[in-house]
Amino acid sequence: AFAQAPQGDGDNRSSRRFNPERMAKQMVNELKLDDETSAWFKPIYIEMLDTLMDIRKEGHLDRERRDNLTDEEAAAWVEASFANDMRLVVVKRSYYDRLKTRLTPKQLLAVFSQRGFEGRQRPSWQGDSNQQRGPGGWHRGGFYGGPGRF
Repeated sequence: AFAQAPQGDGDNRSSRRFNPERMAKQMVNELKLDDETSAWFKPIYIEMLDTLMDIRKEGHLDRERRDNLTDEEAAAWVEASFANDMRLVVVKRSYYDRLKTRLTPKQLLAVFSQRGFEGRQRPSWQGDSNQQRGPGGWHRGGFYGGPGRF
């Protein structure tokens, strides 16, 4: 009944991987930049995405490692994650200062409020089309498809 994606030699994960060049092209289109502004913007945006991704990778802790931390290691990791968050803010602010010289406030809002910009997508409480529906997931009516009380 449902169409399935064609099965190739590999999976489609490579097309979903972090690709700053593709992301920059999409952002240029979204911002409707002229050729001159686009040529100025793309290298800065790619550099920003790479820098932010590197900082996020430094702060990543996989589940297996997290589950095996001692209390002291866990406390140290939490402290380090706060410092990592501050680095992200400082870096974003520096790129904001560079970009605001040629982009409008609405364009800047689009750049810094992109869905997934923080490295993960957050669910929308207004019924995002990518959300799981019905039993077992958040539903517009409530949790597990119930009537919803909050």
